[in-house]
Amino acid sequence: MSIVSSTYTQDAHTQANGERYVVEYHTDSESRVHQVGPWLAPVGFDVAARVAERAVALAEQLAEAEAEGIINGA
Repeated sequence: MSIVSSTYTQDAHTQANGERYVVEYHTDSESRVHQVGPWLAPVGFDVAARVAERAVALAEQLAEAEAEGIINGA
C-alpha cells in the first residue's frame, strides 16, 4: 500500500516560545486518511520535510501490515 498524498495544517497562533501545532494528513492508495498529530514544530523547523519523511515511513508500515495480513490469511 502506498501513500498517494500528504498535507498538513499549522495552527495560526504561535505558542509563547514560537512553536506551532501541526497536524498531518496522509492519504493511502485506498483513500484512507491517516492523521498524525497534533505535534509542536519548533521555530524554523522544516515541517514539509518531516511530513515527507513520515509519508515514506507510514507507507512502509502499511505495506508490512498488508503483507502480514496476507501471510496470516486476514
